[in-house]
Order: sequence, then structure tokens, then C-alpha cells
Amino acid sequence: MTVMLNSTINHTLPVIRQPIVYRLCLSILVLCNFRLGINFIKIMLMSIMLLATNINTYANTFGQSCSALPNLDTTNYLINDTAYGFIQKSLDMKTHVTDACLAAGSEFKFCIKNQTASPVCTPVTMNIGQTARLGSLTTNTDITGKPSLANIPLTIAVLENEICLIMPTSRGMMPVMCRDKAPTGVVGEDVEEICRTLGKSCYDGRSKSQSLLSFSGLTIHCLRDTLNKVFYVGNECPAFEDDITFTMLRPFPEFQNAMKMAVRGALILYVMVYGFQVVMNGEYAHLNKIALFLMKFLLVVYFSVGLGAKTIEYGREVQHNGMTEFALPILVELTSNFTEYVFLAGGAQGLCNFDKSKYETGYEFYKIWDAIDCRIGYYLGMQLFYNMGTMIGSLVETGNNIGNAGSAIDWGDPGDNGIEVLGEVGSLTFFTVMFGFFMAGNIIIVMMGLVFAVVFMSVLLYFLTAYLVCMVTLYALAYISPIFVPMALFERTKGYFDSWLKLVISCTLQPAVIGGFIALLLTVYDSSIYGNCEYKRHDYSAGEYNFSTFELRLPAAEVEKCEASMGYKLMKYSLGHGWEKKIIILFEIPKINDYLNIALGLLYVILYVIVFYFFIQSVNEFASDLVGGPSLASVTVNPNAIIDKVKNVAMAAVLAASAAIKAKAGDKEGAMSDASEAADKVSEDTSSNKRGGASDKMSVGGSKEKEASDSASTGDKTGGGG
Repeated sequence: MTVMLNSTINHTLPVIRQPIVYRLCLSILVLCNFRLGINFIKIMLMSIMLLATNINTYANTFGQSCSALPNLDTTNYLINDTAYGFIQKSLDMKTHVTDACLAAGSEFKFCIKNQTASPVCTPVTMNIGQTARLGSLTTNTDITGKPSLANIPLTIAVLENEICLIMPTSRGMMPVMCRDKAPTGVVGEDVEEICRTLGKSCYDGRSKSQSLLSFSGLTIHCLRDTLNKVFYVGNECPAFEDDITFTMLRPFPEFQNAMKMAVRGALILYVMVYGFQVVMNGEYAHLNKIALFLMKFLLVVYFSVGLGAKTIEYGREVQHNGMTEFALPILVELTSNFTEYVFLAGGAQGLCNFDKSKYETGYEFYKIWDAIDCRIGYYLGMQLFYNMGTMIGSLVETGNNIGNAGSAIDWGDPGDNGIEVLGEVGSLTFFTVMFGFFMAGNIIIVMMGLVFAVVFMSVLLYFLTAYLVCMVTLYALAYISPIFVPMALFERTKGYFDSWLKLVISCTLQPAVIGGFIALLLTVYDSSIYGNCEYKRHDYSAGEYNFSTFELRLPAAEVEKCEASMGYKLMKYSLGHGWEKKIIILFEIPKINDYLNIALGLLYVILYVIVFYFFIQSVNEFASDLVGGPSLASVTVNPNAIIDKVKNVAMAAVLAASAAIKAKAGDKEGAMSDASEAADKVSEDTSSNKRGGASDKMSVGGSKEKEASDSASTGDKTGGGG
């Protein structure tokens, strides 16, 4: 019996160290000293064993994951010898958390063990893509008192068919706790955000703009975020078989990480080669040579591999290099900054001049694009931009009204002859006014107005496409920078680096040159359309949106110049002045009586349009020659091609009308000829590619003629020699 008792005590020795168990054992010893029966001792020992089992069970409630973790560490090194094992044994998902294993959607619940008995642990709820430091989630001093543990980032990410809590280790990102993902077809909001191919700004970027009409800045912002997500961040999106909109973007960043590994190898080779040069030639040991070597080495490391800390974006660990962290943002924003400088130098008298301080930090680039979008709405008669309409009266202004001290305009009573569409919120009254002139038979005014609108929109579209093409190219060049930047280290490969750098500079400066031209064009338009009129900015706020309007006002001197401008007259007509209604048969026809003589103001604007039309033809070549890069003519919307297409359509309409008249008069041959010519005009290709192809053919032809001339010259010499 003594042997059995000793064996039982030895078996329970690890548990006896617990305070409660220790007291029970002392009680048993006291009972033994009083020589109680052996049966009672057996009962007490069985109670101890049961208590030991309960204590062991309680101690093992932590470290339990809802689903089995993948066997990524066969040696158990991480579990036994690193912080990974300690953290895993301090977390629980089954015992102390309610419904952690049954949760659906993006929520991930777990519990972090405390040092106190009550509460046993601290519950934590995180969402997919969210990252938090371990020390910020618990009050356990065993964790918060050790910076090496407290600063470990924990991230919720999707791994194949499971949602896991992952942490960085010496063997990469490893799962600590996991649960099954949401049922197929049920996707949490955060999961959807991570899985979207488009950047987040494509959905909520409108709140960053201050223009009522905003599409240029939103397009730029959306494309920038999307390119950053595709090329550098990727995602950890689950593969849903029934939803093809969710795309895995991991190959792009994974490939760049592989390129960075190759760069590290090239850098090691560069150090070895320089070391051999120092040994073989004492000149390389001079201070200036060593300083140049270190400078080139550090620059290549920074711009191709990166020296900064890693960050968590869209549920992934990302490390940016100097090209993506420093150079690329500056290069992309250079166009916006240069265009803004030209605007300020031109002196636009306050029209569409938004307050840069009201833009959120990092979104100041919206200002120049808001100025362009604002002018579209202003030129085409969107009355909200003029601080008019019933919607404006229901809003509360924020801040001070900013602008010149011009006097307010009394537009007078327009009467009841205007049509209802003139007062609708967001309507472009310019085209409504052109319709009124068309119904009045003023075809010349209509043609000039449409030509102005087409040229204006085509030029802005040309600038936007040029900027987008160059931005995509810059992101692609920055993506492959780990290949080309290290080529600057070796003389035999330095030519490839120089070509890459030349293309980067070209794609940076060409949109800036074109942007300067656009700023000059819009400044001239401001002056020709609105004369010396002044503007007063009104700032409004509606929920999360901030926007500004620009009230047209009369100047303190030379008021007649403002009143004689095309913009002032167009505003009068858009408010209902000059409209007449006549009943023809059974229909009431609205039309405009041009009592303000707007045709003269339109004529001045058309003269500027013609000048810029011929200037646009050479702006691509001018920009490419200036920066020494390829021309953008074949990859952008060519304003001249659009204008030529409109001209051809107009001529085709005239020829079709002539054909109809000749057919009615019985001239069938003339009608067929005019109809055929009209069809040719409509189908004629006016694209820049055709022009470029013709130019290339002419160039090739010239080369052949020169080659033939050289051959003839050689033949003459040969003949002479014979």
C-alpha cells in the first residue's frame, strides 16, 4: 500500500505545486498522522487526482483554434523556441469566447489570457484586413511589459478557405488562430473591400473633391489607387467560385519581391567586384572612390529594394522602395503642380479658384482637376456653379465669402416664356440656349456654339488621356525599377538604365508641358468669355461633402465690358431672358430673340478656337522634342481628329441635304454623286494613327529614295572606275 501511495503522489507531483492542491495534501498528511483508515485516504487521493485533471483542463483551454492550423513548421521550432508559441498558447477561440467559431462575415473573435483569475481573458474582435499591435489589445503585463511582444502586429487575413489571425515570424507570416471563412456567397464588407480590383477611392473619392461636377480628379485618384493595389500591394482575397469579380492580385507584388531578391544578389556581386578591384588596384582604395561606391550602393538599395519598415495594406505586409515611396508620388504630382503654376501666372481672376487648405492632406492634387471640371460646368451653364438655384438657398455657407469686391448683378425678371429645363438642378443650359437659337433660325450662332463646345471638351479630354497614359507608364516603369536601377552599377549595363531613366523623365514632363498649354488655353477662354467680370466664392458643406460656387459679379470700373461679354449674355438667356413662345399649328415652339447680340461675343471666342486648333496640331511633337521622348499622338485622344470628324459630319449633312434637293428636282445622277460623297465624308478616318502612318510611309519612302540615290552614285563611281 505504501508503494501505491508513493506512486500516486509522484504521479500528481506537478500538480501539488498549485496552492489549492498543496493545502489539500497538507490536510491528508494531518489525517494520516491521526491514523485514519486507509479507505478514507484512498478517497482523498482520488479527489486530488480529479482536481488535478480539472486544473490541467483549465490550463489547456488556451491555444485552441476553431480549425486546425496548417502544418507549416514540422520541427516545432516556432512553437517551442519563439514568441509565436507563447502568443498561440495565450489565445483562445473555443472556451472563453461566445460564437467565435460560428461567426460569419468579416468578424474574427478571440480572447487573450490575463494574469488574473477574473476575468480569465480579454475578448477581442477584429475584421478582415485590420491590423493591431498585440500590446494594444491586452492588459497582461507579461505582454505589455515586453516591447518585443507588445509591438508584434496581428492581422486578420484570408488564407485559402479560412480566416486567420496571422503574425510575422522568422519563417514569414504564420497563422496563430483560424476559423472557417464565411459560407460561399456571403462576403463581409471588409472582405469585399480587400477583394476589389479597384482601389477604395473609386467608391468614396467623391468626398475628397470640392467641385460640384467632379470626374477628372476622381478618375485620376481611382487609377492611382488601383495601380498601387495591382502592382505593389495585391491582396489576400478568397477565391469565390460563383463570383468572378473578386480577383487574386498576388502575382504582381510577388514577382516584384522576386525581383528584389535578384537585386540583392546583384548588390552582393557588386560589392565582391569592388573588393577585388581594391585588392588589385590601389586607386580604388582612395576616399573619393570609396565615397562614390557607397553612394551608388545606398541609392540602388533604396530605390530598388527599400530601406524602410514594412506596413500592412489590404491585409498584406508591404515594403515600399524609394521609387514607390518617394520618387513616384513626386513624379505623378509634378503635372498638377506645374499646371497650377501656369494658372496662377495667367491670372484667372478667381474663377474656379478653390481653397487648397480645405483639401485633406495628401489630396491637394484634386485642386487643379476641380478647376478644370468647374470650368466645364461654368462654361456650359450649370447654374449651381453660379451660386443660383433652389438647392443653394437650403444650404448653410461655411467660412467667409472670398473674392473680389465687385457688385452683385441684378438679373431682373425673366418673365414666363423660358422653358422648364432652365431651372433644373445640374442642367447644362448652354445646350438649351443653343436649342432656342436653332428654333429661331440662328444657325450661325448654333454652329459657332457647338464648335466651341466640341473644341473645348476635346482639348480637355486630350489632356486627361495624356496624363492617364503617362501615369500608367510611370507606374509600370516604377514596377520594373528593381531590374533597371541596379544596371547603373555596371558599365556594360548602364545604357539600359539610361534608356529607362529617359523614358521616366519623358512620361513625367510631357503631361506637364501639355498641362501648361491647357492652363494657357483656359486662361484665354476665361478672358474672352467673361471679359473683366469678377467672381465671389461661396463655400458650402453638405454632410461629408464640401464644395464651392462662384458668383458672377460686376467689376467696380468698366462695367460695360463685363455686360458685353459672351458669358454674361449667355447667363441672361439661361435665366429666361429673351425667350419667346409662338404657336405653330398645334405646337408651342420656344425660341430666343438675340436682343443682346451674343453672336459678336461668340465670334471672338471662335477666333481663339481657330488659333488653338492649328497650335494643337504641333503640341505633341513640341512636347516630345522638348523632353526627348516618344510622342503621345498615337495613344491619346487627338482634338484635331475629333474636330475634323465633326467637320466631316457637318459637310456630309450638307451634301445629304443637297442630294435630297437634287433628287426631288429629278437630277438623279447629281443626287447619287452627293450621297456617295456624303458617305465618304462620314467614313473618312481622321485619327492621328492614320496621319502618323502616312508620315512614317513618307519617311520610309524618303529613305528608299536616298538609298536609290546612293546606289546610283555608287554605280556611277563603279562605272567611272571601269
